[in-house]
Amino acid sequence: MDDSRRSRANVDPITRINIFDFDGTLFASPQPNHELWEDPLFGYLKADTMIFKGWYQHRKSLSFDESIRRRRWKGWWNNEMVDLVRESVKHPNSLTVLLTGRGYSEFHHIITDMVERKDLKFDVMGLKPDQNTIKWNLCYKSSIIQKVGDMKYEELIRNETSLVKVDMMENSEHLEEQSNRSNSSRKKLKSINTRVTTKEFKLMFISELLEHHPSVKSIRLWDDREHHVKCFQCLFDDLKSRGIVDEAIAKMVFLPIRYFDPYQEYLIVQAMIDDHNKEVERFSKAQANESSRKFSLGKIQLVPREYYYNRYVYTKFAIQLEGVNF
Repeated sequence: MDDSRRSRANVDPITRINIFDFDGTLFASPQPNHELWEDPLFGYLKADTMIFKGWYQHRKSLSFDESIRRRRWKGWWNNEMVDLVRESVKHPNSLTVLLTGRGYSEFHHIITDMVERKDLKFDVMGLKPDQNTIKWNLCYKSSIIQKVGDMKYEELIRNETSLVKVDMMENSEHLEEQSNRSNSSRKKLKSINTRVTTKEFKLMFISELLEHHPSVKSIRLWDDREHHVKCFQCLFDDLKSRGIVDEAIAKMVFLPIRYFDPYQEYLIVQAMIDDHNKEVERFSKAQANESSRKFSLGKIQLVPREYYYNRYVYTKFAIQLEGVNF
């Protein structure tokens, strides 16, 4: 090993992890506008198992026109979080992590393009895997070599983690045991066929980061969902009580709700429904295939509904299923 390679292999270990959520935390991602959709449809849009993959798993939910892209989404970023990311990544002993429930195949290129245009750098970018297996070579960025060295980087990217559907405390009870394991090329964890939730994915991702970097003594996390923040803080308190880390804080982030232009949002929802109907049709042709996805809703279509209030008329959209209105 030459001197430069040896010196990078002996860099001080990571002692702090800073984790940033994307939607509603780092970036004011547009949400479905309740004023446009009747209550049942609005709920279906935000779920990830009712209409295709749901709003937050459909790539068009982050589709901005070229004028906004050229301005690097000015006005959509949380500048306070942007500054924290830039400060974090400068520190040689800090691991700066973007962690989101957005799916890897749909959003890896989109979100990577967005953060790069904003001149943001992360040591790790964790997007929810498509097949319940975290492939760490897709998460760790090669720039981390300057912090952990070549040998450690090669070791990290050989890892794969099969996600286990566990609740918060079950996950935390195994963290200490996991942190004492030797690193291996593949984690021998029980696989399941059902999709894990975003919360479950993030919990396992954090626990694996601690296993990868056992010298970590401080974790800070920023997220916009209150129930997620409470869950993470409960986990963090457990880690502190058992001496795994000295400091662990989950912080709540508040951003104003943003929407697309109503017509653009209508087109996005129509695209979601078109994709949903195609999946339903494919499933109906392959019901014998156990791996095929089952749908709670059959083929659906948007239907306008007029409402009258104080002599004003306004329209909301509902969905119609096989002749039955919701």
